[in-house]
Amino acid sequence: MHNTVHNPSTISARLTYDRHTIHYLKIGTGNQALIALHGYGDKAKLFEPLVDSLGERYTIYALDLPYHGATRWNTEQLYTLADMVGIIEHLRQKEDIERFSLMGYSMGGKITLALIPVFVKQLNDVFLIAGSGIRQSNWFYKLPIGLVHKMKHFVQHPKMYQRFLGVLHRYKLIARPIYNMYKAILDTETRRLKMYNTWLSLFDFKTPIAKIQKLLNKHKVKVNLLYGTRDQAINHTEALYFAKGLKRVNLQLLDADHWLVNEHLNEALSRAIVH
Repeated sequence: MHNTVHNPSTISARLTYDRHTIHYLKIGTGNQALIALHGYGDKAKLFEPLVDSLGERYTIYALDLPYHGATRWNTEQLYTLADMVGIIEHLRQKEDIERFSLMGYSMGGKITLALIPVFVKQLNDVFLIAGSGIRQSNWFYKLPIGLVHKMKHFVQHPKMYQRFLGVLHRYKLIARPIYNMYKAILDTETRRLKMYNTWLSLFDFKTPIAKIQKLLNKHKVKVNLLYGTRDQAINHTEALYFAKGLKRVNLQLLDADHWLVNEHLNEALSRAIVH
């Protein structure tokens, strides 16, 4: 059953996948489908402001990812690339979607990149907005998985990690916005468990960039890259690196920080979809 939310062009919906309930929003009224994946700590509602630039061309299917928003996920079970593929297949069946575009913001960019080899034959366009998963932002996922499992210690015992975070900030090894974000994440055990489960889940989302570039070129998929030159979480040089290996690419470097998804992004998106 669908419930309308405050924006009259937005509809709230749910689908069942395995034992989980996935919540998503339908934004806009266009005849092309765009599946949108948000970043860590965000939710589907993040993409509502983009209706002004995309809503006539696309119907945006913005998912609440596992552990986020109104999606109900068994917290004892990590999610995998196969799960995300299954969720999208269920969504395509429910909403009668054949071809579609993918959009990923921040962490959602890494998930989007990992999905491309699976769905490239069905893709029209790809949008990466300050998307992770290209190169240097993969550092965490290069750690030995055994070491990462041991990091669950911080869920119950966060004080050492909070002090370490403070040292990194004091010596300017991380920017203040990133420090504030992780300080908030470490604030409660529920938030720490959410971050830990998300980290472990994303180890399954491999992003072999050379292979992805080759597939996108072979199938003539247009890639739109929108990155902020003042982004202290995902450096805009990631977009430059990725763009060099693509034949159909619209690269826009914006005078902005990491938090790009808002009404101000509509101008850049309008340029992207007519490019």
